[in-house]
Amino acid sequence: MTLLAELSLTAGRVTKKLDRGLAVHGVSFNEFLILHFLAQSNIGTKSRIELAESLGITASGIT
Repeated sequence: MTLLAELSLTAGRVTKKLDRGLAVHGVSFNEFLILHFLAQSNIGTKSRIELAESLGITASGIT
């Protein structure tokens, strides 16, 4: 298996574990990342698209 494929599979497994752990709080890992990023930044300076690009997700994933 190539390194890129292994990294992708590992990232998927880690995300699933984090999703399960955060589910007891009613949020997914992506939602947690969004909330964390907003808490650490000046909300007024980022558009929804800029926020999505910073987190590596689609703009629709922000809403």
